Amino acid sequence: MKKNQKISTYFISGCCFFSGIGVFIYQDIFQLFPTEYRKLSIIHGISGQIFFIIFGICLNGHALHYLKNVKTLKWGFIFFVALLMNFLTVFFLYYGNLETRDMTHVLHVIFGFVIFLSFLGHIHFGKIYRALIKAKI
Repeated sequence: MKKNQKISTYFISGCCFFSGIGVFIYQDIFQLFPTEYRKLSIIHGISGQIFFIIFGICLNGHALHYLKNVKTLKWGFIFFVALLMNFLTVFFLYYGNLETRDMTHVLHVIFGFVIFLSFLGHIHFGKIYRALIKAKI
C-alpha cells in the first residue's frame, strides 16, 4: 500500500478501535447511560463504517496480491472472518430484538478485540514477509 493509504487506514482503524474500547469501558465497566458517551459511540460507528469501506477497497488489490504468502494470509483470513462476523453483530445490534441484544453485544466486543489483535498480527508478519522478500532480492 502507498504511504498515504497506510496512514489513513491506520488512523481510521485506530479511531475505530480506541473509540470502541472507550464505549466498552463506559458501557460495560462504568455502566453509564448511552447519552453520556454518545459522541464516542458516534465516532465508533462512523469510523467503523469507513474502516469497512477501506477493507473492501483493500480486498481488490492488497489481498489478491498477497495470496501467495501463507503466514500473512493466515492473519489476514482471521481478520477477514472476524470483520465479517463483527459486521453481522452490528446488523443484529441495530435491527435485532432485545432478547438477543446482550449476547450480540458480547460477540461484538469479542470480535472487536479479535479484529484488533489480528490486524496487528497481520501488519507485523507482513513487515517480516516484506523484509524477507527484500533480503532475497
